[in-house]
Amino acid sequence: MLQWADFEPFQDAEGISGSRPLVRVVAHIAGRRMRTVALVDSGADVSFIPHHVAAALKCAPTDFGLSYYAGGRKWPAGDTMARLDLLLSQDIFRIPLSAFLIPEPERDLPFLVLGQDPLFALAEVRFRSWETRVGFRARPRPWMEGGTGGLIGPVTASREPSAGAGAGREKFADTPPVARRSTRRPATAGGRTRSS
Repeated sequence: MLQWADFEPFQDAEGISGSRPLVRVVAHIAGRRMRTVALVDSGADVSFIPHHVAAALKCAPTDFGLSYYAGGRKWPAGDTMARLDLLLSQDIFRIPLSAFLIPEPERDLPFLVLGQDPLFALAEVRFRSWETRVGFRARPRPWMEGGTGGLIGPVTASREPSAGAGAGREKFADTPPVARRSTRRPATAGGRTRSS
């Protein structure tokens, strides 16, 4: 089931814009966390954490030996490992520990950028610009990744703590069963599949 997040308003030099798919997130880096906003960008190959966010979380890189391409130019960047929680209308969509690039301070970004890696590899993402919202659904992982032929644990977590013995911990949403794939292959003759 898709979980939705309304676009967060963003104020730039030209005023407030609600037309960008900005969502509320909590960034977790090295035991510290910070609430901020992230742009969901299907055109970005990688994801970024702004230098000012990394500095606030005391993980700003000192080496910018990596690079990325944007606007037809090559730009230097550092990196860090982070976990993100996207705060949706009813749930939290969790991005597990992943690598994020950090631009140089002179070329800093105003918000996090969530690109193909890791977000779109983990989730089905649907944009509804006319409703100023974006939807997320965890993708089932390939059957060979799980030890038992299924999912390797949920990616979507409920915001409400569970009662009882697990109080204080996040309650994980149920994950759908994974359909088993047939191991039977169609009969072939001369490299072609036979017609019935």
